Amino acid sequence: MLNILYAMHRIPYPPDKGDKIRSWHILKHLTARHRVHLLAFVDDPDDFAHAGKLKELCASLCLRPLTQRQKLTRAVMALLKGRAITEEFYRDASARAFADGCTKAGIDVVLGYSGGVLHYLEQAKSARRLFDLGDVDSQKWHALAAQRSGPLAWLYRREARKIAALEQRALNVSDATIFVSDAEAALFKTLSPAARHNRIHAVSNGVDAGYFSPAKPAKPASLVRVVFVGAMDYQPNIDAVIFFANLVMPLLRQHNAVHFQIVGSKPAPAVKALARHPDIEVTGRVPDVRPYLAKADLVAAPLLLARGIQNKVLEAMAMAKPVVATEAAATGLDATHGQHLLIANKPEEFVSQINRLVEDPELGAAIGAAARNHVLAQFSWDARLAALDALLAGNASISP
Repeated sequence: MLNILYAMHRIPYPPDKGDKIRSWHILKHLTARHRVHLLAFVDDPDDFAHAGKLKELCASLCLRPLTQRQKLTRAVMALLKGRAITEEFYRDASARAFADGCTKAGIDVVLGYSGGVLHYLEQAKSARRLFDLGDVDSQKWHALAAQRSGPLAWLYRREARKIAALEQRALNVSDATIFVSDAEAALFKTLSPAARHNRIHAVSNGVDAGYFSPAKPAKPASLVRVVFVGAMDYQPNIDAVIFFANLVMPLLRQHNAVHFQIVGSKPAPAVKALARHPDIEVTGRVPDVRPYLAKADLVAAPLLLARGIQNKVLEAMAMAKPVVATEAAATGLDATHGQHLLIANKPEEFVSQINRLVEDPELGAAIGAAARNHVLAQFSWDARLAALDALLAGNASISP
């Protein structure tokens, strides 16, 4: 049994967005086998209500608030100090004291999640240090900068450079740097010194196929029910639903009566504005996404920018729902177009693939069944996290 300090940028419970789903399942996996001391930040005050659940699992717990006001203040400090805003967000004296106290008490492994908490890992020089970057986040900021203009583009380009430097720091100080997919790990190798490549590993996401299991068929409706699930304050998700609402829905309306349901917490103003259309619904946060998925005729994942593995797609596949996704959203799933899901990138392609499903319900049922079988065979959490167990044990080659 190991003593592990697990530091992360966001409280892992409730697991209602991609990064929290990953950290929650890793935490459950670790606490079943080891003593875990958890350090996390809370950017939604409602999430403090879940501290008790985490205390039951962890040997010790430190949850630090991160308010919008603190973010703004720390963003200004990051600009003044020449640091990444992402890193400055998570500089906190109480969190520092907790991490140092755990290290002094004797920690075998420090596991960090997200570049923002790297500085807590750097001080634990006597412990084995693993760092889970998830995605090559610098490339996301580069892509966002390319989509913007003016001061925002400048800010995003600056953050991309700073995050890239942060990612290389993580590689230099950690025994293993972890990514959510083989594709992300391979991309990071192209950006990193060859001498460090054997420190770069993939630990992929899974899905709880027992929790996300097929429901009884929904009653037939007079319209086609299309669902998108995701945190709706996250820019790639915002861009995705705007793309679908503004460019795909007008074309779909020419063929079918369609209802597009956007399910996810904290919808941005631009997302809320989409609900002015009578056939578009914005739910906001819901206690459970499964009833919405269960009633869907199909799930859309029109992500123009996506990194790593999309939990929203895995969960829909686990519920045997046909998914129409962009190539970016399907990356890392090892899924075959026409067998496990349907790929579409342009508005006309989304319309074509959705019309195929509407016209041939048996095709949708077959794709949904194949999708669930694919998830069962390839994406259980225990199977996916076996690679993390090997890294914790030191059973991976590490360069000197």
